[in-house]
Amino acid sequence: MRLKVSFLLVFFALAVPVEVPALQTDDVISGLESRYSKIASISADFSQRAFMPGAASSEESSGKLYLKKPGRIKWVYSKGSQDIIVSNGKTLWVYQAEFNQVIETSASIPMAGGAAFDLLTGAAKLRSDFSIAVKEKSSAGWVIELTPKEPAGFKRAEITAGRDYLITKSIVEDNIGNSIEVNYSNIKTDPAIEDSIFEFTPPKGATVLKN
Repeated sequence: MRLKVSFLLVFFALAVPVEVPALQTDDVISGLESRYSKIASISADFSQRAFMPGAASSEESSGKLYLKKPGRIKWVYSKGSQDIIVSNGKTLWVYQAEFNQVIETSASIPMAGGAAFDLLTGAAKLRSDFSIAVKEKSSAGWVIELTPKEPAGFKRAEITAGRDYLITKSIVEDNIGNSIEVNYSNIKTDPAIEDSIFEFTPPKGATVLKN
């Protein structure tokens, strides 16, 4: 669960390089930022794999993602766990179903993967906060590596974006080698999403830990 929280609100299929029209890194980042600055809401299915050094296998889960500007997001896990991560832009709740426990904190507290969340909400400052490199180019799009310029809650991130500049995959690696890989599918831009789904009421009997 710690990996899920540290990934938040990070959002980023590696392809074999082939000949494609050359684009400079700055052009690709400008395309991403422009695309997401014009999107007001997103819904998508996601599949997630968490890796830990020395572990024999990965931890797999999947579910549904909802995002709406400004700063509202909801991850609903339906396979692998029944956890929920939701923010109304002011408060962040992380519900750990296994323990019937809720972690409640301010949505303004920086978290690892925040750059991905900022990009998706149109609030990213990628050029000022990260060293950026387009690692791979293919007919399908780009794989972009982000390395924090200043100490952060994670070591590096990779995002895969299609030629339409929509993010289809993200990888976030923390400072001790744990990583989370998320693939996004059935992506819908600007769907109608009610504000009420970004509110959260703890289940009956749940322990609430406020930070």
